[in-house]
Amino acid sequence: MTPKRTPKWKISGKMSDEEFRVSIVKYVDTRFDAVADGFCVINEKIDLVDKAITERLNATEKVISTRFENVNEWRATVTDLIEQVRGMIAEIKEVYMPRAEYNVRHEKISADIQDLRDFKVKVDSKASQSSVTINFVITIIGLLIGLAGLILAYADKFITH
Repeated sequence: MTPKRTPKWKISGKMSDEEFRVSIVKYVDTRFDAVADGFCVINEKIDLVDKAITERLNATEKVISTRFENVNEWRATVTDLIEQVRGMIAEIKEVYMPRAEYNVRHEKISADIQDLRDFKVKVDSKASQSSVTINFVITIIGLLIGLAGLILAYADKFITH
């Protein structure tokens, strides 16, 4: 069997009702003061935790804000680059022709170049023919002059004898 415990606030011996009430009031006041002190400590701790959480949230907000600023700068840079590329593509479309159009024009130019080559060959062959004809005429004239010179040189001998 366990002995009966007496409360700490109970004073040994006989008490009057008035003393008992006073001691209970003191006990309750003491307990309320202890609880109030506990609540003060808890409130202080809650305030410290609240302050720490607020500081952490502010720091996190700054980090997130900085990150969003960096993302927005990156997005702006990428958007600018995309616009530059679009401008370059538009310029390329204006300056350069598509492959199919190039092939059509290239075939026409190749045919024109072949026609020019054929014409050059014809002109060169005619030039060769005319130069052969001129050389032939000059040779005939040279032969005639040589023959005339021989006839004149020997004509003296035949006429005088």
